[in-house]
Amino acid sequence: MSTHPLTFHSRVSHTLDALANILSRIIFPLSNFLVAISALLTLAMACLILVDIFLRIFFRSPIAGSMELEQLMLATLVFFTLAYAMIKKSHVSIDIIASRYTPTVRLIMESIFSILCAYIFVIICWQNVVRGLYAIEYQEIMIVTEIPLFSFIFITAFGSAVLTLVFIINLLKYQAEFLRTASKPWLGVLLTWVLAVFMMILPVVLKSLSIKLPFFTTGVLGIAVTLSIMLLGMPIAFTLGLMGFLGLWYLKGIDTALQTVRMSAFDSVANYFFCVIPFFVLMGYLCFQSGISRALFRAGHKIFGQLPGGLSIGTVFGCAGFAAICGDSMATAGTMGSVSVPEMRKYGYQDSLATGCVAAGGTLGILIPPSIGFIIYGLITEQSIGKLFMAGILPGIALASIFSIIIYIRCRRNPALGPPGPKTSFSEKINSVKDVWPILTLFLVVIGGIYLGIFTPTEGGGIGTLVALILGLLKRSLSRKGFYSACLEGMALTATIFGIVIGVKILEYFIGVSEISLRLADIVTSMHVSRWIIFIFILFIYLILGMVMNIIPMVMITLPIIYPTVVALGFNPIWFGVVMVIMMEMGQITPPVGVNVFVIAGIAKDVPMARIFKGIFPFVIGMAVMIFILCLFPNIALILPNSMDVLPSIGE
Repeated sequence: MSTHPLTFHSRVSHTLDALANILSRIIFPLSNFLVAISALLTLAMACLILVDIFLRIFFRSPIAGSMELEQLMLATLVFFTLAYAMIKKSHVSIDIIASRYTPTVRLIMESIFSILCAYIFVIICWQNVVRGLYAIEYQEIMIVTEIPLFSFIFITAFGSAVLTLVFIINLLKYQAEFLRTASKPWLGVLLTWVLAVFMMILPVVLKSLSIKLPFFTTGVLGIAVTLSIMLLGMPIAFTLGLMGFLGLWYLKGIDTALQTVRMSAFDSVANYFFCVIPFFVLMGYLCFQSGISRALFRAGHKIFGQLPGGLSIGTVFGCAGFAAICGDSMATAGTMGSVSVPEMRKYGYQDSLATGCVAAGGTLGILIPPSIGFIIYGLITEQSIGKLFMAGILPGIALASIFSIIIYIRCRRNPALGPPGPKTSFSEKINSVKDVWPILTLFLVVIGGIYLGIFTPTEGGGIGTLVALILGLLKRSLSRKGFYSACLEGMALTATIFGIVIGVKILEYFIGVSEISLRLADIVTSMHVSRWIIFIFILFIYLILGMVMNIIPMVMITLPIIYPTVVALGFNPIWFGVVMVIMMEMGQITPPVGVNVFVIAGIAKDVPMARIFKGIFPFVIGMAVMIFILCLFPNIALILPNSMDVLPSIGE
């Protein structure tokens, strides 16, 4: 029996695979350990908030330095989870173009992205080591607790290093596969590295060619290149950080760019008010693992099931109920859809209505508080998150009602679309409502406490996390496996959000230096057209963006540019936040790429995408009607936030 010697590129491929496997056996268990620590830190932060509120209310003696402790723990958990999220492929990217790559092109592009991502996080790691050494030399400490800062800055560097190694593992695997499968492997490898290195030293290339662009022009081109790279499939968070760094390098020099990275990575996440993000994310996942979604659907089934389209109406209000504890559109659609779509199909509902109502109802997850969309909007625009939460309640209820009216009218005219179900007695309806008491309890505790000024949204998130955990244990519906899964998924989503926060923070400096926001606001306000014309144009932009990306990166990327214009036009920022979220809801279910539609398509695998979009169209019209109503009657969104009490000693 003869054997053929391996070719040179085959031997290199085996070597790269072996190196990737060695690193994986070290990094993957380490990332699992770090994410478990992060989950415990989140619960510890929530407990600290509970104790602080108790001491403040009953003894008027809050814990000194509790905010500093919270922000240090937040920075730790964020950088401990970034690598895990990358391993689980949780970091958001746009795959409109990437999904059409040939296998060879995909490997080349993924290799380039891995190099560029590793490049920016090597810089972040390096600069935080430098900053940590500065902190030791100058004895930097927290103001109240006097905790030395250097150890937490080194944690930032450590987390960045672990994430960099994940990128290197991915690069080794992509290059190994490319060498095994490509017809001309070495040409592809050369092309990969030439393109990656060219992008890494782009400012040097431009300056060596004596290409000196005005700041504003550089800013516009930088944003265009950023969007282009994102559309090619590079993770959004890392694209933002990379282009922000390269833009600053070109405009202000390498020293300014490095200093910006040095000051941004840690400071962008070590913010007390950002603690609200892991709290509400974990709260939603704990509720999901506790089986609350099934109780919501059963209640909707009993109450509305006998009406034409009753199961769909019940699903919409079930989505509204789950939105009150979740805060994310795709999570709401996926959770409720997994329960309701099979039931509706069992009762003879047409697929277009069964899938369409869940996709549309899921969008309520980013409108009815607590909403991750409102949290991000408030943090970026420095508006009250509590007031934004309150502003979303009445429009959320109104939109759910509009959806239900649409369903009822359509099914009344065409009973075959959604036939009435069996009638239920009054006592059965009451008993079904009793099963959703955990949701009502959680909503009243969190949103009621924020509205009455008992605690801030950040504190409300911590309280909500603990209440969700306690309710799951009391109902005996939260298993050990479910708790562990909720923690892992919650930390992965938290890392995804904060990865974008870090990238946006670096990009913001570039946008600020290029003066895009100010110039755009000046141009818009000097135009001799109605502000409503400009407003409609802004809404159209959000509709288009909503078709291709998730709400979180969409808000973070656009707000620093668009928000100054909105304020300059005289629109109420709280009201605009509500309208903006509804527009994003429309984008989440609008072709060609409505992300909620893909979630539902994953649940109802045998339903063609075109049929789902057909069922969604009436709900898109309903959203447009809701926006028109809000333009005519803005107080629908403003009446609750205007009546709020706040804690002036704490604020937002």
